[in-house]
Amino acid sequence: MGRIPPIQELMQSDYTKKDLEALFDVSDNTVITTLKACGLTTSSRQYTREEVSERFLPARQMFESGKSSTEIADFFAIKHAELKEEKLSDGPTGVEQEAAFADLIEDQMIEGVYQYAYERAGSVVPLLGGIFLEALRNRVIDEDRNIRGKRVRDIAKRWRPNTYLNGSVDGAQDTNSSESEKE
Repeated sequence: MGRIPPIQELMQSDYTKKDLEALFDVSDNTVITTLKACGLTTSSRQYTREEVSERFLPARQMFESGKSSTEIADFFAIKHAELKEEKLSDGPTGVEQEAAFADLIEDQMIEGVYQYAYERAGSVVPLLGGIFLEALRNRVIDEDRNIRGKRVRDIAKRWRPNTYLNGSVDGAQDTNSSESEKE
């Protein structure tokens, strides 16, 4: 007969088979028999505190009270089936899970795009001052050219009323025709 430690002694986060042998003062064969009876795999190297406190410890208590491996296995099989059924009935349906997953993916994509844009904006902001000044300089140059061009056209209209700049097709013909009209 081994010993049943109080639940308070289960302080570790993980237990090996050797830890269980020492903690429960049982042989390695007894540990394996108990693991099989409570539905835990014997191929694991470590078992969590929850597995030990919720499955292994109750199975050991049942062994100590005279229950057989079959009775213990049936108990844990029924308990496992009830828990599984409870989780299925309480949980969201497949469609709801898919919708929640799609929402999660969409949120992550939006966050990713925002993060990318935010990072890229950080590299663009220092350039904006130079871009703005260049655009402003070009605009001033264009306006200056427009003003000068308009002045030149106005001056040309006053000094040469019958020239190409005034809208006639052939300035030379217009000049000759105006001289012949004077005679």
